[in-house]
Amino acid sequence: MNIFKQYKGLSYEVYLISLSRLVVSVGAFIWPLFVIILDTKLNMSTKEITIYALVSMVISLLSSMGGGILSDKFGKKKTIVLFELLGMISFLLIIFFEIGIITAVLLMVGMLFFGLAGPAHEALLANITKTEERETAYSLNYIAMNLGFIVGPALGALLLENHFTLFIIIDVFTTLLGWILLVMFVKEKKHIVTENAYETETKDSIISIMRNRPVIFFYGLLSFFTSFTYGQLDFTLPLYITSLFKDGDKVFGLMYSFNGLVVVLFTAAITFLFRRKTAMTKLTIGYALYIITLFAFSVVDFKIGLFGLLFIFPIGEIIIAIGGAPIISKIVPQNLMGRISGLMSIFYISGHMIATLIPGSLIDAGYSFSYVWVVVGLLSLVGYGYFFIFRAKYGKILNEVDSFDLNRK
Repeated sequence: MNIFKQYKGLSYEVYLISLSRLVVSVGAFIWPLFVIILDTKLNMSTKEITIYALVSMVISLLSSMGGGILSDKFGKKKTIVLFELLGMISFLLIIFFEIGIITAVLLMVGMLFFGLAGPAHEALLANITKTEERETAYSLNYIAMNLGFIVGPALGALLLENHFTLFIIIDVFTTLLGWILLVMFVKEKKHIVTENAYETETKDSIISIMRNRPVIFFYGLLSFFTSFTYGQLDFTLPLYITSLFKDGDKVFGLMYSFNGLVVVLFTAAITFLFRRKTAMTKLTIGYALYIITLFAFSVVDFKIGLFGLLFIFPIGEIIIAIGGAPIISKIVPQNLMGRISGLMSIFYISGHMIATLIPGSLIDAGYSFSYVWVVVGLLSLVGYGYFFIFRAKYGKILNEVDSFDLNRK
């Protein structure tokens, strides 16, 4: 079987959403280089970066909760259209002011609006796909996003130092193009017929669903641990790189792009090779690769070695993405998907907050990066123990809903 044949026959909305994600990611400068912006353009100290990043994450957490409720009540597409438009306007306003505190405030406001749209994106992709094709659809969407990241962060890093206005304009313009594709061509389904009873729409409250399906909450804890580990790529790694190299911002931009290249080149093959593996098996393998990489960062401080580690890390990222992203959509009623996505964002953002707070505090206290990498590696090992506890308790449920995927029939 040709590994690319698995992407044939999906609904045209899946292809359009993937195209939209690709276009947006080509100009995705702000999010991948967020810490670099705070460090090099706003000249914040490590402590200030940590505080600002934590406040931004709290805002994202609260907005994700609100966005999930709004997407279920008023529609997923409408929520995305409104709040992404407001987010683009917030970022565009940055170019009209001198770089300073207003820049920081507008970045935070934009984060608020995009955070409100976030859960709706996850819920919309689940809404337009059949249960049995969801893993393949998420895989394609993931490839498209990272195809854009091959270009985006590297180009953004080159523009950041001397062309900050153009940096912002390109980010907003590509987001606008992706937004237009979604507005014009993607239609949200009102009613979904599914064989999977877990996805059947219900009149029960979200509290009732959470009480009757504790697997959702405890699965959220899994995403907390994976987010904590992945968060090191967004916070600790850029600070580490800028501490090692004089042109650290450009090196990190290239590394982020390399990460995207690895994902694009290997996602289709890994999706195919792991097609008969359960979600829990994928998550367990992917998280192990994360942990190995974190410990390796403690002893690797040269460019070739760092790029080598950023080959291993995204392989783990791919395995986790194709296993974890689709599975939550298979254990939640469709009419509550937005709210559950918002709830999952709480776990994810909380993991990122701890991933910022602990390394940031250690770096600010004067500990070496080698020490920091070992500490986060050990904490990730604690999370790995939880994986096996969860698997023993709820693995059977996940295997049941996993059986609806065509790849395992």
